[in-house]
Amino acid sequence: MDGNYIVLGVTLAIWIGLFIFLFRLDKRVSKLEKKS
Repeated sequence: MDGNYIVLGVTLAIWIGLFIFLFRLDKRVSKLEKKS
C-alpha cells in the first residue's frame, strides 16, 4: 500500500511539473510572438 502511494505521488509530481513547464513555455512563446 505504501509503495503505491509513493508511485502515485511521484507520477503526480511529474505531471504537475510538466504542466507548469508547458504553461511557462507557452507564456514565453507568446511574449516572443508579441515582440516580433
